[in-house]
Amino acid sequence: MENVEAFGTFQMKGDYLFRNSAFLQWGKSKKSIGSFLLLNPGKAKPLDLRGVNNGNIEEHKVNLDPTMQQIVKLVRKIYPDDINGKIHIYNLFSLVNPNNEDAILLYEELVENNTIDPYEVIPPLEELKSHPWICCGWGINSEKRYRHLQQIKLLWKKSLQEAGVPTFGKLHNNGIDYYHLRPRLIEDQEELLNDLTEIFNSKLGTISRSSYWVSVVYFEEEYIIIFDDEPFSERPTVVTIDCNNLAEIRTVIRVLKAVYSPNGSVHVESLLSDMNRGNLDVY
Repeated sequence: MENVEAFGTFQMKGDYLFRNSAFLQWGKSKKSIGSFLLLNPGKAKPLDLRGVNNGNIEEHKVNLDPTMQQIVKLVRKIYPDDINGKIHIYNLFSLVNPNNEDAILLYEELVENNTIDPYEVIPPLEELKSHPWICCGWGINSEKRYRHLQQIKLLWKKSLQEAGVPTFGKLHNNGIDYYHLRPRLIEDQEELLNDLTEIFNSKLGTISRSSYWVSVVYFEEEYIIIFDDEPFSERPTVVTIDCNNLAEIRTVIRVLKAVYSPNGSVHVESLLSDMNRGNLDVY
């Protein structure tokens, strides 16, 4: 599915597999372009579990499970232009199990027996602050008997509020839970994607759009026009311009070439990967 790869960090605790972290990668940029908070890891497992079974904590490339595929569809709706960066995936608990009800019951048991620490899934505030937004979609199971699950929801909400990271999701009328990101029925999946896109656009607007930057550097009697997914900082710049997409980059670079060509030699250089450069014919 598209030019996106999935990675996860896995660990065995007793007889159970845990995914401590996960992310989707487009292009080469390491910056966060968004994040998701879901219930627990589903089917995304490493192909080779030998190292994990031996007690190691290992990062593995994984195949995209159905929920990850739904995330990719939503990210594409949010960022209709070329994507370059990471989408981080957080979970209320890290136990790998595709059956939600079984996973919750086992999670309650493992926390009650002190086999796992429920707080370990909550990242530092500085990490949360690095994300432009977080989409919540852990499901609407609010049964009181799931005491530890309800508690971890409240702890996550407290951390998100303290970090000040913008959040969105399709909120249930209980005021606490968000509808699961991937409903079972295909028609409901597409409807939810449209609902979430509308909620994102109305609530967050353009705060998290995928930016590109065009900078002009004068070096050794030559004007160098540089475009990348972040402002150029290795040398002082004559001007730096924020662009929304590759089409806007084309226009900006042509204008800059017209402005600086009468004053000397002009060279254009891309620091984007070939995949994210697209068909940017500006040379």
